[in-house]
This record gives sequence, structure tokens and C-alpha cells, in this order.
Amino acid sequence: MRYDCGSITLELPTGWCDTTAEDQPFTLSKTVGVGALQFSVATYKEGSPPAIDVTALGSMVVEFAKTNSLGALRDQVQTQDELSLAAASFKADEYTYGRVWYVSDGSSLAKITYVSEQTPPQLELQEAEQIVRSLQFAPSDA
Repeated sequence: MRYDCGSITLELPTGWCDTTAEDQPFTLSKTVGVGALQFSVATYKEGSPPAIDVTALGSMVVEFAKTNSLGALRDQVQTQDELSLAAASFKADEYTYGRVWYVSDGSSLAKITYVSEQTPPQLELQEAEQIVRSLQFAPSDA
């Protein structure tokens, strides 16, 4: 099912739903799951497009880890297709598992984080990855 979030749309597997709390970023969780996906989106509106590439996204992942003292990054990925994507997993402390993705169409940018207080089931991680990779930015009004 394609879910319209305003500035983006996503393909949600069965069992995933909007669990956004008041005054919080857009959040998705699995009905019977252990983690949550949070989205922060910066949509290109006008002016000179920023031309965000996969190298810039990779730098953003590293800076996010450094700024948040996440330690060594694992499972780092960078892909450039219709959308550019850079991602890495981290374990901030002995109780937390996380993954961060930066995704761009070259103009707009999304930062997506998945966090869990325990190691999530492999299926949940695979579905979170599928959701992120299904992201489409809404057409710009520019």
C-alpha cells in the first residue's frame, strides 16, 4: 500500500502504520514490532537546486554518527540510482540498535532513522529497508 505523507510517499508492508506522536517527526512503527522509523524531510521549493549526490549523503551519515557519538558505523551502503542513498547501522549503547539513511533525488533530502531498545528481528529490519527504498518525493512546485 502506498502511503501519502505529504512531501513524500512510501510503500508500507502489512503491519506498518503511522504512530506519529504530537509535536514529533513523522514516525512509522510495526504493529507488533520493537523499533520505529522517523522521517525528517527537506523539500526543494525554489532557487538553484542543491545537486545533492551520494558522496554528500555519505558525508552526512558520518557527520550524524559523529555528532551523536554513535561510535563505529556498520553495514555502510551507498547507492545512486533514481534516488541516491547512504546508510549505516550503529549500536549507541548495549541496549540500542539504530540505522540512519539519507536519501535524495538531487534536490530534496530525507533523513530517516530506525531505533530500537533491543536488537530487532531480521524481518523488521528488512521491511524498514524496503520502506526507505520505496520513498518518492512529491513533485516540486518550482
